[in-house]
Amino acid sequence: MIIPTSAQLFNQNNQNNFMRIIAFDTETFYSKDVTVQTVGPWKYARDPRAGCYMLSVSDGEETWAGEPKDFNFDVLNGAVILSHNAAFDQEIYFANVEAGLWPKINYADWICTANMTSYLCNRRSLSDAAEFLLGVKVSKTMRNYMKGKTWPDAIADGKDKELLKYAEDDALLCYRLFAEHGHKWPEFERRLSKMTIEQGRRGVHIHAARLDDAIITMQRVREAAMDTLPWVAQRKPPASPLAMAEACRAAGIPPRPVKAHDADGAVEWEDTYAPRLPWVKGIKDLRRAKKALASLETMQLRLRDDGTMPFSLKYFGAHTGRWSGDGGLNFQNFARLPLFVDERGQIIDDPERISELAELHEQDPDNLPVKAVDMRGLIVAPPDTVLAAADLSQIEPRVLNTLCGNTKLLDRIREGFPIYEAHARDSMGWNGGPLKKEDKKLYSLAKARVLGLGYGCGWRKFIAVAQIMGGIDITVGDHNVALKASIDGIVYNATAEHEPCEPFIHVTNFRGERVKEDVYGAASREIVKDFRASNPLVTSFWRQMDDALADAANKGDDLVVELPSRRSLVYRKVRRDIRTFDDPENPGKKQSRQVFTAEADGRRRTYYGGLIVENIVQAVARDVFAYNMLLIEDAGYTVLWSVHDEAVCSVNNDREAEDVRRIMSTTPEWLSACPVDAEVSISDRYKK
Repeated sequence: MIIPTSAQLFNQNNQNNFMRIIAFDTETFYSKDVTVQTVGPWKYARDPRAGCYMLSVSDGEETWAGEPKDFNFDVLNGAVILSHNAAFDQEIYFANVEAGLWPKINYADWICTANMTSYLCNRRSLSDAAEFLLGVKVSKTMRNYMKGKTWPDAIADGKDKELLKYAEDDALLCYRLFAEHGHKWPEFERRLSKMTIEQGRRGVHIHAARLDDAIITMQRVREAAMDTLPWVAQRKPPASPLAMAEACRAAGIPPRPVKAHDADGAVEWEDTYAPRLPWVKGIKDLRRAKKALASLETMQLRLRDDGTMPFSLKYFGAHTGRWSGDGGLNFQNFARLPLFVDERGQIIDDPERISELAELHEQDPDNLPVKAVDMRGLIVAPPDTVLAAADLSQIEPRVLNTLCGNTKLLDRIREGFPIYEAHARDSMGWNGGPLKKEDKKLYSLAKARVLGLGYGCGWRKFIAVAQIMGGIDITVGDHNVALKASIDGIVYNATAEHEPCEPFIHVTNFRGERVKEDVYGAASREIVKDFRASNPLVTSFWRQMDDALADAANKGDDLVVELPSRRSLVYRKVRRDIRTFDDPENPGKKQSRQVFTAEADGRRRTYYGGLIVENIVQAVARDVFAYNMLLIEDAGYTVLWSVHDEAVCSVNNDREAEDVRRIMSTTPEWLSACPVDAEVSISDRYKK
């Protein structure tokens, strides 16, 4: 049954004349060796082995499935086509049209219901979406059965009727999802979905010579790293846990943490011991070489004859609506700096040397004293154009202060003060001239505070945040801060029994009791405390969301947060749970506390006020970015792809790049109090 509210979105001028809406699904051969995950949709669709053996269609009243040769493609002319994963089904259609196997059809539109359900309920797969939105459970038994099998195999096994029914059901469910829920998906979001699919299919231009050289370089790194591992000569695998453990015992160092369980710990172990143990340096280089080669070889495998490479991005890939990486090559997470490789085949780790080489690479990537592997730089501008990367300027802290009503800081930004300096003037006592020029250290701290403390970040995490976002080590001030906080003016370095311990002080807790407190983190604790005290509007926002979680839990209800753009963030089935955590003050011991949990995408997670605020800010920033990205397209420019708050466009000259920057700086009407601004960088290749 066609639901008018959905169909009317296509023909609002004549509500009695609905366009035909037809769900369209393809079934293709796949196996361990023939899979879209390896080569991507474009090449998979053109692999003779991956032939389409079945089509299924449904208009809600009639449903059909069968071999493509028996399908009347004329019924699709003028229709709105629905597919659950339109990027894939479109590619199968285009490939068969190119091969002359299927006729070209003039469809009105092609809509991805997987993108629609991601927007509506954060569920992308047909089975998950159908169960959540339609109450229908979908079995994938036939899909699993068909791995490595053909249509004749299904007939021979007596599975043909079951397979036809499976295909018909998928088409009907796709239709029902849109018919019953499509009216909830705004046209604005549909355009973003379609843009994302078109971006991936159009692809990006790749510098083939640099790609080939990068692969050779990383292969050399891999070989050089293998040569440093003494157990490889004994025919043991490079990643052998037993061999690695034996080498650690022989060297008198702790074993490497299991990367799957503690990725950060594994990297920290490598960084600690690589400078003095060549085989640890080999392990570190081998890990990085494997990771780089996986991406580089995927790019080479997917490269088309015209020098372009198709890619995939997930529209609404996160709960907040942001795009996410997809298809085995994450366009959202390319390394900011190249890997530089010396004449021995080792990756250079020295920060100063890397900084020097990065400057040379910026000027001329093809003439360096060492080899460089730059994932970003492999992507180049289309012929006779340049890349203009338009990036929203500090959009998330601007949004945060807009939502919590910090008009004083927003006014300073409108007056021309950079946001970090505006924060320093309002919250850190700065009253001098240009902060970045007069006090770079304070500027870096202000930057870390603005970017890291707006969502309830604790002191332990802020130490790392300050290093990453501000480039500063705030622990160097721990001793002086601890001395001021100590109730007796003493920093203790040993216990009463004179056993070595971490330095500590004595302070008074909230009960008035004398207790120990580590010196480590004293400066971070003071900074976090100061930020919260000097930013009451932000902390009040956290408390509002804590109260909203509590209210939803008390009622056994969902928490629904309406955003300025009029879409909502939904946290389903909020409740109070008891969770057990490692006790940071007593290693090896556990502590329990009550937390709020909710479902966002079918999985239950822990939430608190600051995290809800972070989600809200990220979602609003995404909506601003999406709004302006469509404005850029409406102005006639091509957005090649997006990375978080950055739209990478193809332009002809500096004037057009400046026009893109101006458009990206637009403030939507629904967030009029927010001073939106943007920066643009111009280059012949993609840069950080």
